[in-house]
Amino acid sequence: MLTRRALLLGFVVAGCSRILVPDLPEQDVTSPPLVAPNVLKVVIFELGSQGLPFHTGMIVHTPQTRIIFDPLSTWESAQIQRDGQVFRDPSPEIEAAYLRREGLTTQALSRAVHIFEIAVPADVAAQAIALAGASDPNLPLQCAKEVSTLLAQLPGFEFVDPDVVPAVLYRTLREHPEFRYTRRAIH
Repeated sequence: MLTRRALLLGFVVAGCSRILVPDLPEQDVTSPPLVAPNVLKVVIFELGSQGLPFHTGMIVHTPQTRIIFDPLSTWESAQIQRDGQVFRDPSPEIEAAYLRREGLTTQALSRAVHIFEIAVPADVAAQAIALAGASDPNLPLQCAKEVSTLLAQLPGFEFVDPDVVPAVLYRTLREHPEFRYTRRAIH
C-alpha cells in the first residue's frame, strides 16, 4: 500500500519529468542555413544547466515582414517598440539580441537557446503573423501555451498539443525531423 508521502513523491517526480529535459544537448548544434522565403522559428530558452526550458517565443520571416512573438516576456530593445506581444520588422541584429536575451536579468541565468526552424507556405506564415498580432496577454508563465496554441491553429501543425510546459513543446518538435534544429549557447 502506498503511503501519502510516497504518493506525493511520485507526483513531484512525475511533475519534474514533465518540465525537465535531461537529455538536452550540452554542446552547440548547428545546421545548414535554412533558405526559404517563409520561415517559422520556435525558440525555447534553457535555464542554467538544469535541463529546464523556461521561456518560449516564435519568430516569423516572410519576404514582406518579420516578427518576434514574445508572449508574456519583459524583453525590450531601445531600437524597436513592442506592439502587445509582438516586435514588428526587427533587424537581424535585434533578432540576434533577442536570441541572446540581451538586457534581461535572466540572460545571466540562461544557458542556451533551442531554435526549431521550418519553411512554410506564404499563407501559413501570414496566418501565424495575424494570430500573433491578435494574441492578448494571458496569465503569467503561459508563453509555451501561447506559442503552442498558435502553432496548433496552423495548417500542418495538428501534431502540436497546446501545453503550458516548454519542455513538452521541445520534445514534440524534436520528434519531427522536418524542423531544422539549432542549439546555441548564450554568453
